[in-house]
Amino acid sequence: DRGPVRLVIVDSRGLGAEDAVAVPQLLREYREPIALRIAPATLAMPEGSWGRVLRRPLSIGEIVRETQFLLPLPARGGPVTA
Repeated sequence: DRGPVRLVIVDSRGLGAEDAVAVPQLLREYREPIALRIAPATLAMPEGSWGRVLRRPLSIGEIVRETQFLLPLPARGGPVTA
């Protein structure tokens, strides 16, 4: 058994034209989790209901910090549950 999906991270470099429909479907399927998009700094703000957009260049540490901000661990430091 697995808990609910609470965050989806999407890298714009991995998206194609057909994904304009696929990503919103995926988010609906998982009951609208927070969506974090990694996008190039040179392109316009991506369309869609993104909880947050991070611009390249960025480090893994920045992605981790943003994830921790969007999904903080419980006070005891235990696993995140529904």
